[in-house]
Order: sequence, then structure tokens, then C-alpha cells
Amino acid sequence: MELDEDDGVGPIAKPAARATEDALGTLHGVVAEYLTLKLMTGKATAAEVGAAITFLKNNSITASPSTNAALASLSQTLQERRNRKGGLTKQAAAEAEQAFASLMSGSMPGMTQ
Repeated sequence: MELDEDDGVGPIAKPAARATEDALGTLHGVVAEYLTLKLMTGKATAAEVGAAITFLKNNSITASPSTNAALASLSQTLQERRNRKGGLTKQAAAEAEQAFASLMSGSMPGMTQ
């Protein structure tokens, strides 16, 4: 890898060749760990939450209510709220937000690839 100076910004890396599978695998792991840490500590910004969701989608990661009790409970609660007339109330939205936060603070069982 070569380094060039760039108008006071600092050195710019110029790869000599395409990244190896090992390098890409390492980068993938670092991104996954970073996003997980931000989510688990509750310090993720809205952009980071969006990036995490996109990361999961791009890697075909899904969670199934049949294997994840917290997700099944959240799904059931939301369905019950939808079945009521008047839609989702502010209180119901707050309860759903709390359920989601509880789900995210655990070890996220039931996640599959």
C-alpha cells in the first residue's frame, strides 16, 4: 500500500491491489463488533442503528419469533394493538419502544444467518 500526502488532510492510502478475502473478512468482523457494541451500550446514533439494520439485511440475518421469545412477545403485543380500534396509541408506542430496547439489551437469542 502506498501513502500520498493530500492537501493538509494527511496521508491517503492507495491500495496496490484488490483487498484479500482475509482483509475483507477482518473488516466485516470489525464493523459487526462496532455496531453491536454501539447498540448494546445504547449509544448508537440513528444513523448507526440504520447502518446496523442495513448490515443485517445485506448479510441475510433474520430473527424469527419462533426461536426468539422476546421478539415473539413484541410481535404479539403489536398485533394486539393493531387489532384494537384507533390504531397505535402513544402509550402503546412507548411500550413497544421499551420492549424493543429490552430486546436489544439482551444477547439477542434466536438470531440466525
